[in-house]
Amino acid sequence: MAGTAGMGGSYLVAVAAQRNPPRAKTPLVEAPPVEIASSVLELRHGRPYIKDSPYPLPVDLTEFNRQNLRTLVATQALGKALCAPRFAKMPPKRILDLTCGTGLWSSLCDDYLKATGVGDVEFIGMDIAATAPDLSKHGVNWKFVQRDTRDLPYPFEDDYFDLVMIKDSTMTMPLDERSLGILDELLRILKEGGILEAWESDHVIRSLDPDTPPSRSGTVEEELIADATATFNLPRGHPFVPTQNKYFLQANAWVEQVLDWESILVAPCPRMTEMMAQEESLSDHGSRRIAIPFGELPSERGAPNSQRSSFSSGRAYRDSFLSDGSREKAPWPERTLTPDQAALRHTALLTNLQMYQAMEPLLKKASGKTTDEWSQWFASMMADMLGPEKTAFAGECLEIGVFWATKAQPRADRFR
Repeated sequence: MAGTAGMGGSYLVAVAAQRNPPRAKTPLVEAPPVEIASSVLELRHGRPYIKDSPYPLPVDLTEFNRQNLRTLVATQALGKALCAPRFAKMPPKRILDLTCGTGLWSSLCDDYLKATGVGDVEFIGMDIAATAPDLSKHGVNWKFVQRDTRDLPYPFEDDYFDLVMIKDSTMTMPLDERSLGILDELLRILKEGGILEAWESDHVIRSLDPDTPPSRSGTVEEELIADATATFNLPRGHPFVPTQNKYFLQANAWVEQVLDWESILVAPCPRMTEMMAQEESLSDHGSRRIAIPFGELPSERGAPNSQRSSFSSGRAYRDSFLSDGSREKAPWPERTLTPDQAALRHTALLTNLQMYQAMEPLLKKASGKTTDEWSQWFASMMADMLGPEKTAFAGECLEIGVFWATKAQPRADRFR
């Protein structure tokens, strides 16, 4: 396809080479195992897809690379592999990685827990296709269960897991009858006092409101991470504005149409808190939302080099407090991005462009374009967004949300 050169594994190195990346024991790209059989997949438009499934993305090495990149971007921007604050004192011992894909998150989480002195955590990955390598060969206490997430019940006992992790799963769980019982099933296998944690990103692109800089609403640790990565913690209800980039405007409309065909949530982040809050068996709800701009913000263009140190040392966070201890309304930061910060933003953009590439047959149908017209449009988009001018964006960003809740328990010591 025109304009797609360089969208493969080169940026895996760009993310993995950041100063303090989460270490993955498994290769970021590994040939899928033999278990990906014709009984699960079928060839469409020259790429393998899951049979009889609304899942709109292919299942091949190119898509695995994209998903791995998105996982690395998220863990780097969040600064950790687990966000529920309870785990800082009471780490889980048995984890279900639902729709685990390549298993990269499980490997990163195992590293993260071992770095804090927590070892021998049991990970069980579940997915419709066996795309993950055998992580047990890389030092992870790992098992894999091949199963469609919508095939209930799951082969696990009641009250079995301390943590159920649901990551980037909305495309596998359309809002249809087969998906209705998934949450009830997850609560069945989750221990009382156990935690359900979900990581999601929206499938359409919005822009940060230039008139409303995000207030410093995170914890000290979260704001230090945001300063170090040049990302933004978003307070609840933070306003966005529609993208002004003509290519994102068009792609948003087509993506929304394609996902609407399959009853898939287009923007899961604004809905996840509401959906969890409606479940009576869940309590102690929490969330964290971050924005990763795709390029330099207007305030960052031409900023003096001296601004680099303040945003990498954490001084910007400390200076955001007034003398009485309250938070000030922080302005847009004036800073020059470090190479690591620029790489993170560029990789976030890349994962979104690769999603358009992966959804090409469906987006082409939604757009009504011929093959030649689509190739011309895609090449023009790539030239606009990846060109050297760096003026294509005015706050467009990748929105990532983390949401967690605890299964209600009758006694405070039940999670021991």
